[in-house]
Amino acid sequence: MASLATENDLHRELLSLYARTGENTGYWAHYFLREVRKYGGLAVAKKLLRANRESTGFDRLIAARRADLSIEFIALSPRFKHLFSAEERAVATKRIEALPRSAFPTNRVRNPAFPTDLVGDAYSEGSVERVSVNRYERNGRARLACIRHHGARCAEEGGSGCRSVS
Repeated sequence: MASLATENDLHRELLSLYARTGENTGYWAHYFLREVRKYGGLAVAKKLLRANRESTGFDRLIAARRADLSIEFIALSPRFKHLFSAEERAVATKRIEALPRSAFPTNRVRNPAFPTDLVGDAYSEGSVERVSVNRYERNGRARLACIRHHGARCAEEGGSGCRSVS
């Protein structure tokens, strides 16, 4: 069972949602990102879940078959639903239930490179798997200063410089 999320967890999820939406649909909701950074994820989600407030981003997600990346979908998830009022969850439920199945990604995508005609439906490929990765940003000025001072060879390669300059 997933643990209950905090308001900070929701904020991080919505920042991640911006990137996932852009990568999966090509729609980069810059206004959404700006709002989340300025007011916080929970405040923005609650604003979007007002009964009279459906976003254009929601329509774009539906058209891209990625309603699973919507605020409505997140607000109804077991991990985050406790952060929303019954009224906000009801609005999210109404919007999600009104969508056709085509608004969501299919569970199975046929890969034309995989010979299903030879093996039938015994194998499936293309299911969606969420992967989280930590990426560490390097300070470009610090890197250049290190290279200027120690050279571009790693200490492990016999140089006297930094341990890593990549």
